[in-house]
Amino acid sequence: AGIQAELLAERVYKKSKGRIKIDIYPASKLGSLSEMIELVSSGRIAIHHTTMSGIGDLNEDFSFFDTPYLFESVEDLMQAASVKSQVMQKLNKDLIQKSGVRVFYTFYFGSRQLTANIPVKKYSDLKNIKIRSIPFPMYSAAVEGLGADPVPIDILDLYNSLRMGIVTGQENPVSTIYAMKFYEVQKYLIKTGHIMGAEIVVFNERIWKMLSDKQRKILEESAAEISKEATLLSIELEKTSLEGLRNMNMIIIDESSGLELKGFKENCRKVINEKFGSRFDDLYKMIDRRM
Repeated sequence: AGIQAELLAERVYKKSKGRIKIDIYPASKLGSLSEMIELVSSGRIAIHHTTMSGIGDLNEDFSFFDTPYLFESVEDLMQAASVKSQVMQKLNKDLIQKSGVRVFYTFYFGSRQLTANIPVKKYSDLKNIKIRSIPFPMYSAAVEGLGADPVPIDILDLYNSLRMGIVTGQENPVSTIYAMKFYEVQKYLIKTGHIMGAEIVVFNERIWKMLSDKQRKILEESAAEISKEATLLSIELEKTSLEGLRNMNMIIIDESSGLELKGFKENCRKVINEKFGSRFDDLYKMIDRRM
């Protein structure tokens, strides 16, 4: 995510011949996920990237994108998450009206996998086990669907929480697991692939309207390019990060080693229906999905 932000800043600077400069503040320097969402809504931050459920703090409907086991491929996900898709155009209109924030672009961020310090092959293995979740409702529901007790912990506190045993495990894309060295404090990587996720990049609407047509065109062209490039980068990072985790002696559990994915899927579906009911039915229909 940080890399794509840097790529965007470089592309915009080049295309504008140095007239538009985007300053990057990595590693939560401006606050927690929830705090930064509020800051971009108020206009103190112009551009912000987060998960779909993260932007759900401003409009809960975006959380439906992070429904466990909703998409079957990256292409499937990105077609639905494109700023030009029918469902995204509807959500973007609502987001602008409710929060003064617009969807700028999206990119594939990775499929979320479980890590733990115990071997896990079925969802019942996680009964009464504490697993960190991103502090948003859909992610908590996903962790419950995996069979565990969700514990909300900010990403900056996660490594130490794992090291001290406050939680037994966590879930993230393998690129994040590798980059943040969770292999130092986690023994098992369990390939649940429970959420195929796209990050969303949003732009404060008031600041957007202050820009000229020419400036907005430069930003839109850059956004379209970075969306594709960041998606390809994430796909490549998943491959190299998985190999890196193997080299760091993480034990990988997948279907070939007895992982019962069907049970995880069925339990996630049950929990999502219990937590959200028919809340997102119209959106699922727009992308031809049923939960």
